[in-house]
Amino acid sequence: MALYEENRVLSFKSLSKTDRGKYSCEISHPVSNDRAQYIMIVNYGPENVQIKGPGKIDFGKTLTLTCSAESEPSASYTWTLNGTEIHSSSVFTKVITGISDSGNYTCQAMNHITERTSSAVHQVTVTDETSACLSGCIAGIVIACLAVCAAAGGGGYYLYTKK
Repeated sequence: MALYEENRVLSFKSLSKTDRGKYSCEISHPVSNDRAQYIMIVNYGPENVQIKGPGKIDFGKTLTLTCSAESEPSASYTWTLNGTEIHSSSVFTKVITGISDSGNYTCQAMNHITERTSSAVHQVTVTDETSACLSGCIAGIVIACLAVCAAAGGGGYYLYTKK
């Protein structure tokens, strides 16, 4: 930033987002003075696109992914799953219904003034909590059946020998 023409012109060679803010100019002479203010808005971005949410989720659970980006004005967001557009908002929410909900969730942020886009990818794996229980549940059921059969057999033997 530089001042020219006896401090009457303020010039920026190249704007950065830190140049935003309130600028004021004051003029005075022996009879009066005046002051003008200007609020500088620097359009930039989107930058630093980030997705927050789980990397693994079970069937039937609700997946919530949140996308954010640094941008002036605020960015608009588009979500895709494995290349197919699925949503247009910063927050994506879906009840997981199948393994097809697994994949690469991409959030693309767009600034309609700068006409720039930037994106981030978040991988989600759908897991089946019932399959994790299968071997343990089956083993428990088999043990319980064996215990019931052994108790019934033992009780029958006891009654048979008691006669």
